[in-house]
Amino acid sequence: MEHNTPENNSQRVVYTYDPQELHSGKSGKRKGGSSVKKGILIILLIAAIVVLAGVAVNLSGFSAGSLLGGKSSADAYEFDEDYIGVLKIHGTIGEDSDEYNQAWLLNRISQMKKDEHNKGLIISVNTPGGSVYESDELYLAIEDYKTANKPVYSYMESMAASGGYYISAPCDKIIANRNCWTGSIGVTIGTLYDISGLLEKAGIKTVTITSGENKAMGSSVEPLTKEQKQIFQSLVDEAYEQFVGIVAEGRDMKIRDVKKIADGRIYTAAQAKKIGLVDEIGLPGDAASDMMSTYKLQGCTVKEIVYEPDFSWKSILNMITDAKKSEASGEYEQLMQLNREMISMGALCENVIAMAAKSLLEGDMELAKKVPVTDAEIDQKEREIESMCLKLLLQQQPVARDLRIISSALKMITDMERIGDQSADIAEIVTMANITASDDTLHIGNMAR
Repeated sequence: MEHNTPENNSQRVVYTYDPQELHSGKSGKRKGGSSVKKGILIILLIAAIVVLAGVAVNLSGFSAGSLLGGKSSADAYEFDEDYIGVLKIHGTIGEDSDEYNQAWLLNRISQMKKDEHNKGLIISVNTPGGSVYESDELYLAIEDYKTANKPVYSYMESMAASGGYYISAPCDKIIANRNCWTGSIGVTIGTLYDISGLLEKAGIKTVTITSGENKAMGSSVEPLTKEQKQIFQSLVDEAYEQFVGIVAEGRDMKIRDVKKIADGRIYTAAQAKKIGLVDEIGLPGDAASDMMSTYKLQGCTVKEIVYEPDFSWKSILNMITDAKKSEASGEYEQLMQLNREMISMGALCENVIAMAAKSLLEGDMELAKKVPVTDAEIDQKEREIESMCLKLLLQQQPVARDLRIISSALKMITDMERIGDQSADIAEIVTMANITASDDTLHIGNMAR
């Protein structure tokens, strides 16, 4: 929409958003729109080609790893000779990463249990620990493997603490590197922060609505009650008793003796051997040699089984999609921050626009000119908003429409005196901003959601 001032023939363009115009291509308010559409079409065409190629490759049974000489996850560890599997358990237990994957580890243990060529398992552990749930899953998987009457050893590399020891405890033998740190037998729920005192000093009050007095326990804005501390402690104590029981059973120790050494501390390999937490100190090859001689498996080969991330076309496309989602989320957050800044400039949503519109309706031009937002401030924010609005409009983000309306309304308000035709301007503001009268106050329907 365009308005001509009576003083000169310069034009003031107000950009508004109409979904029908956007999709029909009739808006004509922006130059270069066809170039943007061409660029989008090219990107979509390339994406379609990549998707089709990925589907074709996956249907053919190949992945990026197989094309580079690797094996697919389905047949990577199927051997046609007797072997001892050395399963690498590296990284934080429970957090899937480039070196750790819980489901993959569980599948490999189950596969080796059923594999007639597999004669033994050595878990090569290098982890600071992790969650109780995932550690217990691995423990139970190892216990299940042992039901096939196959030996299981643990070789501790540089670190086998907490959950790392949890999964090693049921093994028939534990051999540690001489530089290994192990132990850390204990449980924690982490650190709970109480900032209620700081908020009180700052004069900030918070209200949390819950169904019960303990529903929000652990919140950083309220101190823990005595009862809540006891509740958290009971959770830790139960998990600790389970941990201690697993160590006692696996190491053939009494519960009371385990508790004497299970205060959460770390032990060196030498210290751990002295108190009965490990059997021997040695090198990686010593575990395989000991298993071969003890269980008469000299004819077996040793196969390392190491997790490698899947780089199939499907996973690559998922990575690209996740990156795009992250980028869009970042732009949305920037836009919302700009929205908050605009709202803070003179109580933008209800006070500024309502005050100007109400004063114009009453014919008070002097009051309308006192809107506490300058042209320079608005222009600066609008330029930032417009660049991101175009992207988000293509994604059909509803917030973009509201902010376009806000910026358009602001331009009109700060230019009211020069526009001249007050009644037409008020009609446009009412239409765009959905101003409704309620007693003596005007409310902006589209401004604050």
